[in-house]
Amino acid sequence: MQTTVIWLSLFVLFLVIEIITMGLTTIWFAGGALVAFLVAVLGLGLGVQIIIFAIVSLALLAVTRPLAMKYFNQERQRPEQSF
Repeated sequence: MQTTVIWLSLFVLFLVIEIITMGLTTIWFAGGALVAFLVAVLGLGLGVQIIIFAIVSLALLAVTRPLAMKYFNQERQRPEQSF
């Protein structure tokens, strides 16, 4: 019961930070906390919850960042690279 409250609180905290910054700062951690919350509701142990949180957060980071850079930053000009 206590871990479900902690995961839900972390989910809300990460969402609030993301809403404030709007820069893909904590969205993957919010997703990881949400999935960890669901795992906690199922009654799995804290170790499993932490591992699930880490895996989901890293997977969302790996998927979200490249997609955002490809589709949302199209008009941004990259600085010239000098060799």
